[in-house]
Amino acid sequence: MKNSKIKILHVIGGLERGGAEHVLLDLISHPSSSSFDHYIISLKGIGALSNEIELHTKQIYNLNITKKNPLSIIKLFYLIFVIRKLKPVRIQGWMYIGNLISILFSNKKNQTKVLWSIHHSLSFYKKEKIFPRMLIKISSIISFLPYKIIYVSKRSKIQHLALGFNKSNAVVIYNGIKANNKTYGSLLRSELNINNKSKVICMIARYHPIKNHLLFIETAERLLKLRDDIYFVLAGQDINYNNNELVNLIKTKNILEYFYLLGKRDDINNILYSSDLMLNTSHSEAFSISILEAMLSSLPVFATDVGDNSIILNDSKLIIQNLNPTYLSTMINEFFNLSKIERNIIGNNLLSRVKHHFPLENTIKSYNKYYIS
Repeated sequence: MKNSKIKILHVIGGLERGGAEHVLLDLISHPSSSSFDHYIISLKGIGALSNEIELHTKQIYNLNITKKNPLSIIKLFYLIFVIRKLKPVRIQGWMYIGNLISILFSNKKNQTKVLWSIHHSLSFYKKEKIFPRMLIKISSIISFLPYKIIYVSKRSKIQHLALGFNKSNAVVIYNGIKANNKTYGSLLRSELNINNKSKVICMIARYHPIKNHLLFIETAERLLKLRDDIYFVLAGQDINYNNNELVNLIKTKNILEYFYLLGKRDDINNILYSSDLMLNTSHSEAFSISILEAMLSSLPVFATDVGDNSIILNDSKLIIQNLNPTYLSTMINEFFNLSKIERNIIGNNLLSRVKHHFPLENTIKSYNKYYIS
């Protein structure tokens, strides 16, 4: 019997843990995905999510293309012929590199439609390295080619259109999140030996200038002059005690004893449920999944006015308008001077908002619509 499922080919840089990678996993593992056969090209090869993603795909092509082995790109051109025989109905590119490569696999003869997905904000564009800026520029030039370009935030769409990206094929699909009925205790506090009376502020982000850990640290320094019952938990790629640059930034403020650098963690929910506040100090975001995760944990969030953070939180009191660390430390101190009931109301309002406005099902339906239309 002939297979009637729709073949979807995904092209992505790698399968490490990240926002776009998790959206891909959510998409292919959703029950509605049973109507599709998903194939994946991972340019960098095997990553932390590979095993889980493989459970929901027909095949993963791990190309293992690296800077150290530039000749490995030959595999890419060989794969063009393989994919032409596969005849996917849709080719979904993920992020700039995956988007550009996806064009190579398109086939007008088979009427294959290419979709791009952009999970990036251009607020930090002038400070981007040469290679990312080159990818963005090339993408803008050929942005008329895809059937649709999916942006994860309204602000990202506006920024890219201003840079010359095609307008007629631009759509916005917000990231969504799956409700989690599991409850978590304060396991992290026990692990780190933090008592329940102390306050914990967390930030979940890789170490990169765009994430602005410097503002977080400078704010922590000033906040500790206002109160000493507070600790700071950082987690993400390269957030560890081997990161000399990060450790020295904290040491120069003489506050290392108040910090916990946890690195990449699989138990993000334990961090969120053990915290009293998430502080997001990024210079640039498109649509923050970590903020959605915090909201789903009823955790109050303070975030900079980047990407669609103001739309996500929908509360001007939670948006950081002034990037002065003294101002921000005062803002946080005033928050902790609220009663526990008042702080819980803020967290519960965020929980209600994320459940009603950003459910995963809405995201999946929107992607699937363009896979069959």
